[in-house]
Amino acid sequence: MWNFLSVNWENVNKSLELMLKGMGGILVVMLLIFLVILVLNKCFNKKKDDGDDND
Repeated sequence: MWNFLSVNWENVNKSLELMLKGMGGILVVMLLIFLVILVLNKCFNKKKDDGDDND
């Protein structure tokens, strides 16, 4: 049977801190990709406005 009282909680805290940094990094990269896509869509918008309001 597992003895959970003998777990080294310092290592658990270090691993959770490392996981938090990794997840934060992934979030930052996803936001950067999203912002680049928004900027590129604004710069290279090929949609022509011909006066029709048919969406």
